[in-house]
This record gives sequence, structure tokens and C-alpha cells, in this order.
Amino acid sequence: MKFFNIREITARSVFWLQNIRYLSKKHHLAAVILCLLLIMIVFTSIFISQKREIERKENIIRSFYENGKTGGSPDTDKTATANEDTLISVHICGEVTAPGVYEVKEGSRVLDLLRAAGGETEAASLDHLNLAQEAVDGQKIYVPSREEVISGDYPGADEYGTCEGCIRLINVNTATSGQLESLPGIGPVTAGNIIEYREKYGPLGSKEELMNIRGIGPKKYQQLEALIDV
Repeated sequence: MKFFNIREITARSVFWLQNIRYLSKKHHLAAVILCLLLIMIVFTSIFISQKREIERKENIIRSFYENGKTGGSPDTDKTATANEDTLISVHICGEVTAPGVYEVKEGSRVLDLLRAAGGETEAASLDHLNLAQEAVDGQKIYVPSREEVISGDYPGADEYGTCEGCIRLINVNTATSGQLESLPGIGPVTAGNIIEYREKYGPLGSKEELMNIRGIGPKKYQQLEALIDV
């Protein structure tokens, strides 16, 4: 909006006031009121115009700061999200390439810890581990060798306490009756059948051969498969 020229307004007002004396007395009051009204209208228009201009600039500045707070770049948003991830500390040892304590995101799996440690060695046996289990803060995971699993001599949950990812396998070729009975669905009779089968036919060549023993069918074998070794 174009502003009025103050000098021009003042000059015109003075002109009208100077010429009031040429008007009749009855018009003096009307002329004065008209001049005052004209001045009020002009100054009111100037005031409104300036106020609108100030509000417009304030809106521009406010919009700039609001966009600056919420309209960050995608990379910045991703970084902020990543910083919010909670980290936990987990110890993984045994037959891994680089044993040690690792910080991983909360919700990571045992498999993620194994990868962080460089993977398993050639001698490792992973059958006793639940790789899909969620790791917890302060946990210790031990990866045994195949020889340790066969002999049954490796650090287990009793020693480490927090080795929640560990399941100790039972070697059906060397297990005692009591060890066999610790398996689900295996009682004294079935344990005796396994020992009798070993003595008669020799060590089992595979875990599946267990289904040849009386009292163990496909359904029961599915319960035992992840818990046994030969």
C-alpha cells in the first residue's frame, strides 16, 4: 500500500486553515471539523498499513523458525532416531572369531551377537544355541566346540548363570539313564530301551535312528531333535 506524503498532507491542511478566514463564519466550524476528520482518516490509514506490514514480517520470521525446528533434512532425522536406540552389553565367548563384550541395539538376537563377534570358528557347534533368542543386557553366551558337545564337558548355564541362550545337548550314545530321562517324554522304560539298543547295535549313526527304538515315534522325535546329539 502506498503511504501518504506527510509534508503534502500538512501543506494542504495549512492551506485550508489559512483560507478559512475567507469563508463565512457559519462555515468555519464545518471546515475545521472536515480538516480534522481528513487528518484522522489519513493517520489511521497510515497506522493500519504499518501494523499490517509489521504483522507480515513477524509471520515470515515465525514461519522460518518453525520450519527450522521441524523441517530438518532426512539425514538429520535418521541420525536423531539412531541416537535414541538403546544399547545393551552382551558377552559372547567360546568358539567365535573375536570373543568379547559387545554393545548392540536392544532387541538384537543371539545371531546378531555371533555376527558381531566375526562368526563361529570351524570347530564350533551351534546346535545348542537358540540363534533367534533375544539377547538381554548383561548376558553371557558361550559357543562350545563339537568335541565339547560330544563329551558334555563345556561351560553351561550352571557356571555362567546368565547364559540364557544356551541349551546343553544330550549325546544319546554316551548319556546315562538319568541324563536320558532329563529329556522331555523320556522315562525310565524308554531310557532303558535306548541303552539296550546301543549295546545291541552299537552307537547311533544319526539322530533320526532314534525312531527305530521302541517308544520313540516321529512326534516324540520332533520334541527331542533340537536337544540331542550323536
